[in-house]
Amino acid sequence: MDQVEASLSSADPEALFTLARRQADLVGELKKLPMDRSHAELLSRILERSRHLAQRIEEEMDAIRSQLTASANKKRIRGAYASPY
Repeated sequence: MDQVEASLSSADPEALFTLARRQADLVGELKKLPMDRSHAELLSRILERSRHLAQRIEEEMDAIRSQLTASANKKRIRGAYASPY
């Protein structure tokens, strides 16, 4: 988990998003298994960190999508007003 958080700024956001989602799903499945309280608390903390990581990645991806949309819109506007010559 620490490695994933450390690589957030340098890795592919789509891959990190998928990893965080899969990790959260896995921890959710593990929580269904019978276990003692200390293990349940540990898994709960891991699940919370995974959820926060997935949320950060979603925010990063939304920002990237917004930038791409803005860039595409600028290109379309420039193309619409470009001289045909």
